[in-house]
Amino acid sequence: FPLWGASGIMCFHNVRASEVQRGPDDFDYWDGNAELRGQAGRYLTPHLKVEFAVLAPMSYDFYELISVPAPAVPGGVGTTWVDRNVTVLSLQPALTWQFFENAFVHPYVAAGVSVDVANIHRFRDAGGDSVFVSGNRSFRFDVPAVDTRETVTELRPFVAFGTKSYFNEHWFARPEVQLGFGQSRLGQVSLRLGVGRDF
Repeated sequence: FPLWGASGIMCFHNVRASEVQRGPDDFDYWDGNAELRGQAGRYLTPHLKVEFAVLAPMSYDFYELISVPAPAVPGGVGTTWVDRNVTVLSLQPALTWQFFENAFVHPYVAAGVSVDVANIHRFRDAGGDSVFVSGNRSFRFDVPAVDTRETVTELRPFVAFGTKSYFNEHWFARPEVQLGFGQSRLGQVSLRLGVGRDF
């Protein structure tokens, strides 16, 4: 049996916004993004393989609501928004179990952990905003500039399943579905199609 396998994969990646932005005002909706992925693995037996994948950085744009001091506003606090850009780079080690031997189609299952490194940029220019109160009365207040950056690393378990359909002894197509978990629920769904080679 071959010792190594490698593949290049394109996919459509869906993630809960609350899993990516982790801000003070999380939103529970799904956001889609294209994903490019390189993956390589080492066969330990004809069925068991250790794999490691690197995902190209994916970028998401969100906003968050913040409170700022506003003496002119009743209550002394005004609410405004800040842009939040999140760029995520993921590294994914996994163990894969491949069924059957010497078959045209090999189903497989995999389990691993996604190491997600997120660079978060929060920004807004200084300026004014306004708040409406009873009737048509509005109060304007000044908003300070915001420009902060931070890096957050999180671990998320995942499971995947798919098939390898061989063109010949070495080359194969690899459709796959991966489910990622976070905060005790399903947080990511990836639909993939890759082409690779065993050697």
